[in-house]
Amino acid sequence: MCMKPLKTAIITLTLICLGAALGLHLLQEGPDMANDFSKDPSCRALWQFEPENLLVDSIGENDLTNDFGEYGVDCTSATGAGQYMEGDGSIKAIEDDLGYRGYVGIDDADLDTGFPFKDGDTEKIISFAFWFMIDAETDEFVGLCQKAGYPAYSIILYADFTGGEFDLALYGDSGTSYISTSGAGLVRGKWYHVGIAIDGVHKTYLIRSYDSDSDTAQTFSGSFTHEPRAAAGPFVIGLMYREGEGYFDEFVVFDALKDAGEFDQIRQGNYPDFSYTRSVWLDYAPPSQIIKEIPAESWAWRDHERGIALIPEPEWAWKNIPPAAQWQIPVATPRREVFICVLRAEGLPDIEVPMANMQLLRRDGNPTMVSCVVPDAMTYFDAADARKGGELIIMAGSITLDGERHLSELDRAVLETVIYDRGVRSSSLVLEGYRTAATENPRPVDLSGITYVGLQANGKRRLRGKVNIFLRPGDTAVFEDESFVVDQIYIYVEPKNAWMEAAGT
Repeated sequence: MCMKPLKTAIITLTLICLGAALGLHLLQEGPDMANDFSKDPSCRALWQFEPENLLVDSIGENDLTNDFGEYGVDCTSATGAGQYMEGDGSIKAIEDDLGYRGYVGIDDADLDTGFPFKDGDTEKIISFAFWFMIDAETDEFVGLCQKAGYPAYSIILYADFTGGEFDLALYGDSGTSYISTSGAGLVRGKWYHVGIAIDGVHKTYLIRSYDSDSDTAQTFSGSFTHEPRAAAGPFVIGLMYREGEGYFDEFVVFDALKDAGEFDQIRQGNYPDFSYTRSVWLDYAPPSQIIKEIPAESWAWRDHERGIALIPEPEWAWKNIPPAAQWQIPVATPRREVFICVLRAEGLPDIEVPMANMQLLRRDGNPTMVSCVVPDAMTYFDAADARKGGELIIMAGSITLDGERHLSELDRAVLETVIYDRGVRSSSLVLEGYRTAATENPRPVDLSGITYVGLQANGKRRLRGKVNIFLRPGDTAVFEDESFVVDQIYIYVEPKNAWMEAAGT
């Protein structure tokens, strides 16, 4: 990996905190796109750079501006042949009169709550994708986008035309990580589509690069050393430290990790294509999707010394997956977190159904409740109703870039109720199940992502944080040099939110 220092020969494509402004115009005529990002709750911003709404965010409230003091530049669009790749136009970035830099962007304080790498963000997960073409008179770096505030930079993406590669700089309090994509083959004057996914906490990245001339795509992925900071600087798109012009089209930002296939969908204009993948937290499916029967050989069920035992346990009850075996995924592997609902009954094939939301209440020695809402009731009603008295199982884990599932059982219950609910425009099922369970071999469990810790009137401790699928009643919750024995756990998951509350003494 070739590490390049920052210097005046850099035009940055940075995605984290900077502070300048970019003037943009328009470039090449391209294919009509049909991406519908409104179907993906993880989409946080979409700048389509259309002539009538050049700097408007069509998903959130993150409208851009070119008013960055001395670096502000007039913004226009171009709609001529060969000047855009999506819709009716693109935005053209031109350096200022000093040949120094030009940006469009938005101050950190004006970013929507939850925008990735906004000041104070602890999740530090971001994916973004866009079209670009650079016609700059440069022999080295071109910066395309960044989220950085001098001197506390966060992320910068460069197009390096000398090395023909993308260079990604990730700035943290303990140091800076530099990543180069040797072999990308970048040249000036050509349209590229690039998708970037960064997990700042687990320190993994993925870069998906597409060359429109050769119609070829490449993927670069791996890990880095330093956790990037979330600094209070603007998010900007534009050129830095170089004369010339740059063209940008359909810039989209997510607060979830996207994979190469999803970046390809965006570039092809058919995102989200549910035949390839479903969403980030929940396993959504379109109404037309046929119920998926799960091949028995695809599930590695095994006995587990710490398993949750049904009381009494049916002869055919399925077993938990050992967490240690199922979660040994290389940290650099791109992956997407998922919750999956499976229905099982004796004499029938296992089926996997989509969820709109899921609730789980665990209590040691008392009934545990599992409830989920399934969209498109009529597609799934007969299959669900036929499995009443069987098991409602919630699986949690991740799906890697190659489609391999790494899952562990979150919980299961006897499916007792299948309720059909019909509205004016849609219908859904409510699936509910209960069971009484006891935790075997309680142990200490470290919790992360804690957002609230409090003391109830009855003297119990309560905390809220990220879902930990291995925590059971009877375990000891360990967090920030504190601990308590858990007697109740509540988990809630929906497309835009997933959290857990644990209480105990």
